[in-house]
Amino acid sequence: MFLPRRQQQQQQQQQQQQQQQQQQQRQQQQQQQQQQQQQQQQQQARVPQQQQQQQQQQQEQQQQQEAFPPAWVPTTPLLLLLLLQQQQQQQQQQQQQQQEETAAGKYSSTGNICSKPKLN
Repeated sequence: MFLPRRQQQQQQQQQQQQQQQQQQQRQQQQQQQQQQQQQQQQQQARVPQQQQQQQQQQQEQQQQQEAFPPAWVPTTPLLLLLLLQQQQQQQQQQQQQQQEETAAGKYSSTGNICSKPKLN
């Protein structure tokens, strides 16, 4: 179907706006990841092994986000992007909580709560 020229131009403008918004979101995500990596490095002295694994996971996530071609942008509703962003933030916060608790000795390295020694 061919659209009249005026409508076509409007559509192009909307697509460009969406692309710009997504680039901004990407930049925000990168900033968040950088901040978290700094926090992780401060904690690293306490539980080195676990944290290195989690840093790798975060870097992989970053690469996956950037692997999508820009052509993919206009088809994605911004709401979906926002939801994805929120989910990632929650995941990262949970990881951090667990790290802090591991550092405090609340969890064993397997992620189970340490059982108190039984008294005979």
